[in-house]
Amino acid sequence: RAPFTMSATLHPLQDIITIDSDIDVTEVTLRDFPDSGGGGGRSGSNAVFKEKNREVTSTSYSTATVRANTSVQRGQWYYEVVVKSSGSGRIGWCTPGYRPEHSSSSLGEDDNSWAYDGSRSFKFHGSNSKKYGESWGSGDVIGCLLDIDQRKMSFSRNGKDMGAAFTNIKPNFPYYPSVSTSRNCKFLVQFDKNLKYMPSGYSAFNISLTKANKRSCEAVFDKYHEMGITLSASGNTGRDIKGAGTLELVKDFGGDPMNPTDTTFIVIAWKLMSATQWEFHYNEWLCCWARYGVYTFDDMVKKVAEWKEEVTGPISSTAFRALYTFTFEYLKSDKATALEKNEALMAWKMLGMDKKWKLWEKWEQWWKENSLKGVSKDTWNMLIYFIEKIGTTPENYDEDDMWPTSMDDFMYDTFDLDD
Repeated sequence: RAPFTMSATLHPLQDIITIDSDIDVTEVTLRDFPDSGGGGGRSGSNAVFKEKNREVTSTSYSTATVRANTSVQRGQWYYEVVVKSSGSGRIGWCTPGYRPEHSSSSLGEDDNSWAYDGSRSFKFHGSNSKKYGESWGSGDVIGCLLDIDQRKMSFSRNGKDMGAAFTNIKPNFPYYPSVSTSRNCKFLVQFDKNLKYMPSGYSAFNISLTKANKRSCEAVFDKYHEMGITLSASGNTGRDIKGAGTLELVKDFGGDPMNPTDTTFIVIAWKLMSATQWEFHYNEWLCCWARYGVYTFDDMVKKVAEWKEEVTGPISSTAFRALYTFTFEYLKSDKATALEKNEALMAWKMLGMDKKWKLWEKWEQWWKENSLKGVSKDTWNMLIYFIEKIGTTPENYDEDDMWPTSMDDFMYDTFDLDD
C-alpha cells in the first residue's frame, strides 16, 4: 500500500512527512531534474541510481547532476555524502531555477546553485570559484550544512567543520540537496535521521511518523486546541492552537505566559517554525515533533527545556543567533520593515541581552530617550556583531566600520566621542 504523504501547505516543510502504519523511513531520495522543455537534458541521460536512489554515478566521463525530491525554505538542515569513489564531483544545493542543461551540467555554475568540489578543494557559485576546504578521498563523509535563517552554507569532512563556504544566500527560498558526478565519481547520499556526524541544532531531511505517533501528537495538540475554543470568545479556532490554548500550553510546558521576559513561547515558535504570531498550526505541530522524534506530552516538555537551555549560551552560539534572527521576523507585522521601539526593547530583554551585554542599560536608555519609532532589521541583526566588537570598551568603536546609523548615534550621544 502506498504511504500517505502530507503536504504542509501552511508550512515550509512540504512533502517531507510520510505517514503509514508500518513504515519507518520516509522517501527522500535523489532524482533527475524535471524536464524543462529541452528534451531531457544531459543529467537525465547520464545518471545511474542504486541503493534506493541514494547512490549516484555517471555512465561516462560526462557530468550527471541530480537533486533530492524535497526542498526546505526555513531552518537549519543537514545531509551527508559518502564518497564511494573519488573522481571529479560536486556537492551542495540548488533552487528551483537551476537546470543542469543550462549551466554545463555542473552544480555551482549559475546563480541558482552552490557547490563544493573536494577533488580540487574549490567552491563554486555563479561565475565565481575559489579555494575552499580539504581534499576528499574514498570513504570520506562530507557533511552539507544549510542555515537558511543565518543565510549561510558550510561543509564538513569526517565531522570536521570546514567553515562557511557561502553567505548572504536568499532567505525564505526553496533549497534542494544536489550533487554532480563525473569521471567515475560515485556518491552515496544520506538523508536519514541517524547520520554519522549530525551537528547540533540541525535537522535531517528524512522524517518519519507512524500512525501511532501521529495519534499521540494529535492528542496533545487537540487538548490545547480545545482550550482555545472553550476559554475564549472567538469560537472555533480552526485547525490551530491560539488564544487561551496558547497561554495554557506555555504554562504547561514550563513557562510563565504573563512574564514578558520568559522565553518559552518564542523558543517553541522558533522550533515549530511558526508562521503566524501567537498561533501553532496543525501541520507545524506534526512536522516539528516528527523532526525531533518526540510524540508524547512528557517528552515534549523535556525537549522544550533542552531548547531553552540551548539558547542560554553566548551570543556567538549558533542556536542563539538562529533564535535571535527568527525573533525579529516573527514579531514584526507582515508589511513592516521595523519593530516598534518598545516591542524591540522587550524582545531584547526576553532574549537576555540585558544579561549578555554590560552596556545594555545605556543602550536601553538611549532608545527610550531618542525620537526613533522603530528598530530596523539592519540594526537588529547587527547588534550581535556590534556587541562582539565593542564589548564594554568604547575605544573599540570605529566609525569606519559602517555600523547602522542608530549605533553610531548611540556611541556619540552616550560616550561624547566628539570630544
